[in-house]
Amino acid sequence: MNQNTVWWSVALVVVLIIALLFVYQNGARTNSTQNTDTGAGAEMAVTSVVVAFGGSLDMVSLLAPAASVAESMEANYAPYVAPELLAQWESDPAHAPGRLTSSPAPDHIEVSSAQANADGTYTVLGRVIETTSAATATSTGSGSYPVTIRLENRDGSWLITQFQGYPPQR
Repeated sequence: MNQNTVWWSVALVVVLIIALLFVYQNGARTNSTQNTDTGAGAEMAVTSVVVAFGGSLDMVSLLAPAASVAESMEANYAPYVAPELLAQWESDPAHAPGRLTSSPAPDHIEVSSAQANADGTYTVLGRVIETTSAATATSTGSGSYPVTIRLENRDGSWLITQFQGYPPQR
């Protein structure tokens, strides 16, 4: 083999590895809300939906004009929330989760448990962790409040059908 052939062979192997990693990561992302398993697999799937949803709470300002709130909810919550619950929140943002003030703001949801129910749904208990801009810089939360979230599998995807604990009691 000459040096040029070796270089092209190495380049081809690198490209194949990158392609395989890309396919694997996209498959993992696609399956994060899928119920591909029961038990531990389903528990991981519902937990990942709740965690991803928690990361989007800061993106929805509940004090914005109604049309903006609905648009923001649609853009940020639709992948995680059942359409009927999303419609309920859009029509009544006062009872929807999201950001009420610039600080503190919801940062994420810490899941404490995920329990399978007899009807095939899951109930997830957790806490919404709020942060201030100062707290974000030091990675400490500024407050939290408990939430109870119910998820249902619809066409292979876990969706939030109930969200209790909002608005937080202050």
